[in-house]
Amino acid sequence: MPPRRSVRSKGPAYKKGDYIEYDYKGSLVTGKLNKKSLNGTEANPIWIVTPMDRRRRDEEIQEKLLGKVISAIEAMNNRGPLLF
Repeated sequence: MPPRRSVRSKGPAYKKGDYIEYDYKGSLVTGKLNKKSLNGTEANPIWIVTPMDRRRRDEEIQEKLLGKVISAIEAMNNRGPLLF
């Protein structure tokens, strides 16, 4: 009988349009994945994320720094006030 091999979890599979949580300067914030950045590599992809709090512009974030995928309802509830 062949030896058993461990099965490793690849973690969450992110895709365009997902709402995610990520760390920004020590705070947990939410954002929406727009697309993969051209600056990333296959081994270390980088995503362009639109923050949901409306205070910052799109950010490039390494995939390994992204948190869990959340629902659109959760993302809208975590959104900050509209700033003019």
